[in-house]
Amino acid sequence: MTNEPQPPTRSEDSAQPPMQPPPPPSAPATDPQAFSEEHAHKTCPACAEWMPNEAFVCRMCRYDLRREAFADARPRTNGLAVASLIMGLVALMIFPLIPLSALGGLLALVMGGVARRQIKKSEGAMSGVEMARFGLWLGLVAVLVALGLTIAAYVLDVEVIDVDLST
Repeated sequence: MTNEPQPPTRSEDSAQPPMQPPPPPSAPATDPQAFSEEHAHKTCPACAEWMPNEAFVCRMCRYDLRREAFADARPRTNGLAVASLIMGLVALMIFPLIPLSALGGLLALVMGGVARRQIKKSEGAMSGVEMARFGLWLGLVAVLVALGLTIAAYVLDVEVIDVDLST
């Protein structure tokens, strides 16, 4: 006979033990001192400096975790606010061209509204709410002027476009 291991034989008297459930996950440390030392700090994503869990601004680099920007950085001006202001001014300057003035005024209205919403949503990271508001007002005035000129031309029966098509 050889010393090779033999496969186990199935017999009714050698029954397998029932499967046991897995052990529960290890509980956190019960020592409050160890727990507080382990979780009392977090790292700054900008400079990797340790900072207390209660802090929102890193004391080394002034990174604000709530806004995900540096606290000392100036807020950037919203581009749509600038575009709204410019479009409102252009729409008022070209008021004799009624369709273009009305289109420019509508664009100023839309861009000013979107800019105000973006600035409000940015929680201080963007500026230019005054430009957006002024662009909204200029766009509204341009639309009203274009509408007023259109109504006046219709009521007074003035030909706005005089095109001679006979050739």
